[in-house]
Amino acid sequence: MATALEIKQNIGNWSKMFPNELGVELQSLVFIKKLFAVAVSYVLYFRDIFPESAFHDKQLEGIELKILKESSILPASSKIVYWLKGCFDAIDRQFLKSATIALYSTKKDSHSNICEYNVFESYCFRLSYCRKKLSLDLTSENKREPSSVCEISNCSEAEIRKATLNLLKNIQIASERLSKLPPELMITMKLQYYDEVTPENYVPPGFKRADDVTFTFEEDNINVRLGNVRTVHHSIKMHIQTSRRLLSGSVKSTQSTQEDESIHELSLCSLGTSKANEKDDLSLSFHNRRLDLMKTNHRFTRLAARV
Repeated sequence: MATALEIKQNIGNWSKMFPNELGVELQSLVFIKKLFAVAVSYVLYFRDIFPESAFHDKQLEGIELKILKESSILPASSKIVYWLKGCFDAIDRQFLKSATIALYSTKKDSHSNICEYNVFESYCFRLSYCRKKLSLDLTSENKREPSSVCEISNCSEAEIRKATLNLLKNIQIASERLSKLPPELMITMKLQYYDEVTPENYVPPGFKRADDVTFTFEEDNINVRLGNVRTVHHSIKMHIQTSRRLLSGSVKSTQSTQEDESIHELSLCSLGTSKANEKDDLSLSFHNRRLDLMKTNHRFTRLAARV
């Protein structure tokens, strides 16, 4: 009885934050957008970019969440909420390939109109849509009768919940292992699209084209993968790129497949750090021809944002 009650309470707690029927495409879409917003809020909270008053308190399966809110006292928090809504528009249309929050300083090239962003730390969220599902073709022995196709999902709701909680916990652990940020940095969000489906003139609300901007990282930087959450219809994965000297904890190198080759994965038990691949996919993505961004003009309590 006690066990049944505990399970019921956990389900109720999850339902207050996320949908339950994640096999339904619409609810999967709602889930991915909410998880994206929660993860962004968690990063902003644990990296001390906004004060405590900028966040709502929520609970999820024993995890104390901090959700960024709009505030007349902190216009910059409202600006980032507006960015998130712009991202939601691109996700709804299945245009958004990745969203990257970058903490940077600027350097204007006096010999051209190019503005170089010296990125100090970034948080990348990669999205995909309509994952390929294993299908079983049930063909009738009577060829005159139509056959039926059953789609077999390989990700249960229990696995989705576990991956979600692991992602959120890893954000907290990684933030605790990172040193404090320098006081004078600015924040921006960069969007990358699936060009094969995105109209050339598409720009979501809150963003603008920024073809005259380039991004560069410090030479000694490292990638840390925080997690990957997928449903039958959508997936989102997150990793951070930061200066190696800021990372005081332990990471282990992991050889991944396809686009995420040789990035680093958070480890609670490893004892050493590994060298990052200098030509990792995240660094290369900053040179993509389609770059949208906006920047705030608000000075944060702990993180300056200046033009």
